[in-house]
Amino acid sequence: MQPTVALIGRPDSGIDQVFDAAVGSQVVESRDRMSRRIGALGLPDCRLTRLAEVMGSQSVVQAQFTLWHFPGHGLGLGADISPAWLGELRTADVLGFVVRPESGVDVETALRSSTDDLAAELALWDLEVLEGAAARAHERATKGPRLERREAQHSFELLNRTREQLAATAVLDLEALTPDDQRALRGFGLFAAKPRAVIANVADFDAPAAARVTANLSAFAIVAGDTEAEIWSLEPDDAQAFREDLGVPGTAADRVGAAVMQAAGLHVFYTANRAAATAWLLPVGGTALEAAATIHSDFAQRFIGADVAPCDQVIAADGLAQLRAAGRLQRVGRDHVLADRDVLQIHFSR
Repeated sequence: MQPTVALIGRPDSGIDQVFDAAVGSQVVESRDRMSRRIGALGLPDCRLTRLAEVMGSQSVVQAQFTLWHFPGHGLGLGADISPAWLGELRTADVLGFVVRPESGVDVETALRSSTDDLAAELALWDLEVLEGAAARAHERATKGPRLERREAQHSFELLNRTREQLAATAVLDLEALTPDDQRALRGFGLFAAKPRAVIANVADFDAPAAARVTANLSAFAIVAGDTEAEIWSLEPDDAQAFREDLGVPGTAADRVGAAVMQAAGLHVFYTANRAAATAWLLPVGGTALEAAATIHSDFAQRFIGADVAPCDQVIAADGLAQLRAAGRLQRVGRDHVLADRDVLQIHFSR
């Protein structure tokens, strides 16, 4: 399943331009409950292309996210903030905060200030949810069936602690919670519990300086939205020339994708055979068994072991067979932690 990323921001932040810059023309308009624009945020990967060549793969399948936003909806004064929109946002895996810093200001300070403002506003909506849930838990703890009162009291205390933390800081420290408490809060879809990437929509002439300032910041991306939204319509050589003139690295998809990966704590592993070379997303620290489940649940249930090698070594050796012949292909068990850009070959019972 592809992780979903919801773009949100102020009405004047240029979300439409950022969306178009990141996904190009492959956009679906959904009107199931609300008008929503949906696009595939592919993650271009030169290693994957080279891996396909050495493995003789007939096709290449990039890792990607599903990116969406709701035109006309946003945060702040004058924005259309409807319960239906907030409910849809709560289903997203990652939030993409789109901000537009003013020209001539300190970019890093402006980004952090704008991000804090958005987080504080979302925290208010979280507090509303938590207050209602805490009131219901308190009623169950005092008037509900006796067998359920202890669990309800624990829920009430957890919701109260979470509410106090959000009211004070607008941030939720998930690592301070037990796994059981994390699972209990997950059902509320709290904005403060979601990973967030920050995307700065800047003017063309501000892009190089903004890119330099934010180069070492985690989960930040710079997009020259007005121009990069139009680049998709150009021939590849012309598009590359425009990007070079902008003075920002790679494509908007590269930059937004990298920020989302960092925010969500994800990295990539590969599988490759004659049919396809495929990039898969896996949480950092994920095991070989979890990687197998990412590909197909049957692979996890029937997992025996896996062969693993860094992608660069597979490419340098001109394939897995050559690494295996040289005794450089590592056989691992289910608990082996994969590194970023590992190539995985799974063995399972038939």
